[in-house]
Amino acid sequence: AQCNLVKTLTDFIAGEKQQIIFSTHSSYVIDSLPRVGRILMDRVRGEHRAVPAPTTRLAMANMVGETIPEATLFVEDSFSAPLVNACLPLEIRSRIGVVSIGGASQVAAQLGAHVRGGNPGPAKCVFDGDCSASDVQTWLRREGLDQTEKRYMVLPGGKAPEVWVLEELRNEPYLSGFANRLELDRQQALDEIDRLLSLADHHDVDYKLANRFSKTRDAAIEDLIRPLASKHPALNGIREAATGMLDPA
Repeated sequence: AQCNLVKTLTDFIAGEKQQIIFSTHSSYVIDSLPRVGRILMDRVRGEHRAVPAPTTRLAMANMVGETIPEATLFVEDSFSAPLVNACLPLEIRSRIGVVSIGGASQVAAQLGAHVRGGNPGPAKCVFDGDCSASDVQTWLRREGLDQTEKRYMVLPGGKAPEVWVLEELRNEPYLSGFANRLELDRQQALDEIDRLLSLADHHDVDYKLANRFSKTRDAAIEDLIRPLASKHPALNGIREAATGMLDPA
C-alpha cells in the first residue's frame, strides 16, 4: 500500500512543475523513491544537517539507531576480514559488512547465493592475494556470475595476506607502528617479523604471535594489520571500490 501510494503521488506530479515533500520513517517509501528524491535530516551536535541521496539502509540505520550495512564484502578468513575492515575509511566502515566465509571457492559461492537470493545491497568478493585470476574466473563462472560487472577484488602482493603484511611491516613507517604496539625496539621488531615469516604454515602467524606475547589471536591480528591497513597505498583499490558500492555513479 505504501509503495502504491508513492507511485500514485509520483504519477500525479509527473510532467508538472510541482513537488511533494513527504516525511517518512518507512523503508518501503524510501525504497520506492529514486536516490535523487531523498533527503535524510540528521541532527549532529545540536544542529540539523541535510544528507542528500541517502541509501535506504543509511537512512534506516540513522533513524533506528542501529548499524545496518548497506553493502557486503565476502572475504576468506579471520585474517583477511579485519585487514579489509581496517583498510576502509572510517566514515564508511560501519556502512559495509565484511563477512568471513572460508575457502576462496566458498567466497564465490556465497556471492552467488547472495545474488540469486535477491538479498538487499551490493556485494563483492575479496580474494586473498595468492588466488590466481584463472581460478577466480572459474569460481565466478561456476556461480553464473557475469565477470564483466567487477564482482571481485584481490588483496595485494600476489601471496597470502599474512605473508604480504609481514613483508610490508619490515618497511617504515609500518615497522615503527608494529614495534610500538609490541613495545619492542626496531631490531627486535624485525627479528620478530623474520621469525614469523619462517613459519612453515602462514595460517599459524597470529597463533604464534599471540602465544609469544600472551595475547588473544584477535589482538595479535590487530597488532599485525593496524600499523599499515589504513594507510598502505596498495589497498587503495579496495577503498575506492568499497566507496563506489555505497555511492554508485
